[in-house]
Amino acid sequence: MFEAGYREGREAGERSGRDSVLMEERFAARKEAREAEERRNFRTHDAAGRQLVTVAGGYTYAWSGEEPLVVGDIVTLPPGYDLHPWEGAVTGLGSSYSGYVKEIIARCRG
Repeated sequence: MFEAGYREGREAGERSGRDSVLMEERFAARKEAREAEERRNFRTHDAAGRQLVTVAGGYTYAWSGEEPLVVGDIVTLPPGYDLHPWEGAVTGLGSSYSGYVKEIIARCRG
């Protein structure tokens, strides 16, 4: 009787360990696939030639000014849910985001 309980516990532990390894392998494979997709989609300009930048908060915006933006520039962004323009700092150049992007209104300072 004692041996049967010990065996069942050991087998359950082995199954749990195997399941954990499989789950970790699947997670790593999904992460790698997502990162590869982001690398394939990364671009610095959109089809219209506008510069793509990431602004604080992680959102992508387009800039069509004469001088390119650099990380640290402060820009005026289009109104959000509160219907008022707001300022944000450029935190990255380029983006892998493939959806619609709004246009930056102006460069405030840099």
